Amino acid sequence: MGVSLPFTNTRLFFEKLGIIQEFGMRRHPDSQPHIEAQHANVQREFIMLNEFNDAEEVHRKYEVYMDFYHKLKPHASLKYMTPRAFKKLGQKGKIQSIRP
Repeated sequence: MGVSLPFTNTRLFFEKLGIIQEFGMRRHPDSQPHIEAQHANVQREFIMLNEFNDAEEVHRKYEVYMDFYHKLKPHASLKYMTPRAFKKLGQKGKIQSIRP
């Protein structure tokens, strides 16, 4: 059984951009703790604190929340920097990334 073309194209695209794709083990949430942490944050900070009237409202509010989460919210895993500030330091070469 060969690798499907869309998967190959995705892998090549990621390599071109320097994106490392990770796969976790099925039914083992501990294999992806950063993903599990984000899902917990979405549950606690978005779902539990909002009321929704329809799917469009969910989508609209979720876009605002994700913009906040990825640009403005300090992250403990980034030494309490915002992802935006962390990215800027990386672009200036002040953060060394380690590839697995």
